[in-house]
Amino acid sequence: MKRSSAHGKGKYCKLISGIIILGFFTAVAMVTGLSLASPGEIVTSPVPRRETATPNQIAEVSDKKVELTAAEQAYLDALGPVKICIDPDWEPYERINEQGVAEGIAVDLVALIASRTGVELELVATSDWEESLKNSRMGKCQVLGLLLQTPYRDQWLVFTEPYFSDPSVLITRAEHDYISDLASLSGETLVLPEGTGTEEAIRRDYPNLEIMIVESEAVAFEMVETRQADLTIRSLTMAAFTIKSQGFFNLKIAGQVPNYTYAFRMGVVEDEPMLRDILNKGIATLSPQEIQKISNEHIAVEMQSAIDYDLLWRVVLIFVVVAFVGLLWIRQLQNFNKKLTQKTKELEQVTEELNADIIAREKAEAEIRILLYHDQLTGLYNRTFLNQMVLVSEEAHPITVFMFDLDGLKEVNDTHGHLQGDILIKNAANLFTQCFIENASIIRIGGDEFLAVVTNCNEQRADDLRDCIRQAVTAYNLQNQDASLVISLSMGYAISNNPATTMAEFMQKSDEQMYADKLRHKKGIYDTAAKGIWIE
Repeated sequence: MKRSSAHGKGKYCKLISGIIILGFFTAVAMVTGLSLASPGEIVTSPVPRRETATPNQIAEVSDKKVELTAAEQAYLDALGPVKICIDPDWEPYERINEQGVAEGIAVDLVALIASRTGVELELVATSDWEESLKNSRMGKCQVLGLLLQTPYRDQWLVFTEPYFSDPSVLITRAEHDYISDLASLSGETLVLPEGTGTEEAIRRDYPNLEIMIVESEAVAFEMVETRQADLTIRSLTMAAFTIKSQGFFNLKIAGQVPNYTYAFRMGVVEDEPMLRDILNKGIATLSPQEIQKISNEHIAVEMQSAIDYDLLWRVVLIFVVVAFVGLLWIRQLQNFNKKLTQKTKELEQVTEELNADIIAREKAEAEIRILLYHDQLTGLYNRTFLNQMVLVSEEAHPITVFMFDLDGLKEVNDTHGHLQGDILIKNAANLFTQCFIENASIIRIGGDEFLAVVTNCNEQRADDLRDCIRQAVTAYNLQNQDASLVISLSMGYAISNNPATTMAEFMQKSDEQMYADKLRHKKGIYDTAAKGIWIE
């Protein structure tokens, strides 16, 4: 018994020793990692202000020329000078100086990209970033030089691939504690300059923070320095430049925000996707060395930090205590894990049964929806579906509504029986599905009446669909050997670009056109050029 007890104690001693050793090296790694991200000093090289790159300077690194396709070159020739807007006061990325000349890291990079792709840029000067955004939305400039992609900006812009990346850092006063996680803060005020893409992400990911918006980068830093705000989040380059140029030397980097790297892109108006593609070819030629060289010409940034050995020993001591206490729980956790494993198996079995019930219910609901909204004979939509259609989306216009009547169905039913009439109806439905492929809903609204609602359908496309139906009917009748199954259609259609047009108005106008077509058929007139009618 004593031997067994001693053996057990030896096992636990080895286990404790192993945990302590592991804890020590883990703590060293933790503190070393913390030191790399700990509050550090921003060191900026004394780079003098300079003008933006001249054509000769660009030529020194612009030997890589993008090979454009003939279509892309023709597009650029027709496009002419591309108007570009920038932030006129966002050093060191971009600005417009006192002489009205654009300069900055992004300006030089964009100039290099344009040089390699053959894109001729023309600066549209603005007084602030809000005016630049407004010009972009109004089409007064086709490109925004440097910005983050956000859902809001996706509404009118298409974005290039990132061409300059910058890590985000948290800036606080020197006495503020290190911030490992923004979500751990409560009630602290974070200040940001207006018009930034960061604001959308912060409001979404960190609702625990109070957001304050000011007019510029410098004001944001000043609010932190004067304790009117607790912190700001900016790119490392911007933080280094602003602290150095404005003399905010009692501020510090108090941490970084994971997954918040600033990936800067060019924004191109959505009407010019080929311009975006051409610029992407130029971006692909940029090397990290070229980007770093241009960045260093404006401001060189380094981070200096030292290992905090007091913090290291505190972490080691805490870890040893926690490891010892944790050891006492090991046996109880083993028993708990056994019970938990059994309960997990039982829960998995119940979950599988529940999932099977859910799948069966979803399948039944899907079948009910099919029966509710589809015609059982043809598989097309039915009048219940028609009654629930909504035609208010401006993006869907112009809308064209076709009305069809299957001539002679009553005679087929009376002469050959309803079974033959049903075959005729299904054959006609098949012809409709051959022609109405995109953006179309085909509906059987009565025994021999059909309706097709086609979105994004202008007059030319409506005429093409009309001709497709007529050609399909002709081809079908030539191949059909049974005279009782010959198809004769009367049709009419109405077009509207007004979202206020109701389905009743569509049906009335297209019905009038259809009956006019039926009357021509009775008189032996087959006018292939018959048009639809526009609803004002």
